[in-house]
Amino acid sequence: MKIFAGISLFLALTLGAYAETYVDKENGFTLNAPDAWVKKDPDLKKMPYVALKLQTMGPVANERGLFYVDIFDQDSQSTTEDIYVRNMKDHITGPMQGEILSEEKVTVSGLPGVKVVYRGISHKFTGNDNRFMRVVVHANNGKFYVLHGVTGKAHFERHQADFDQLVAGFQLSK
Repeated sequence: MKIFAGISLFLALTLGAYAETYVDKENGFTLNAPDAWVKKDPDLKKMPYVALKLQTMGPVANERGLFYVDIFDQDSQSTTEDIYVRNMKDHITGPMQGEILSEEKVTVSGLPGVKVVYRGISHKFTGNDNRFMRVVVHANNGKFYVLHGVTGKAHFERHQADFDQLVAGFQLSK
């Protein structure tokens, strides 16, 4: 019994606890968010594709963590995940004056995806050099779900575990 309790405690500390579950029936997903992440209303005039915006609180904007669930119809961006990812990389290395730091294949909600960590200039956030993590998943419903974390360059390591936990807590409805 002690071994089971120890394993349970280890898993709880390692995986982190989810504090809130957000359900979006219209867009067909749920997201389990860790403690300290709160829902904010996105500016839909600037970013009409944002289905959910979460952020941590902090005194300075580029110290906060921001996390978005962006949704694009397949026809509005590109025809395949490969084309979408290639266009995203062109945007990162072009207008964002950025650099791709890592890229890997991932599985999100049982579907294959691509995770890209990069740095770049974002005028939507602070206009400063930021660190980003973007996970792209092409769902069977013809939509691209882009799970997008952003924070200031100096604070990325502090937020990366939460970004990964947010991605792990994303589930598409069946």
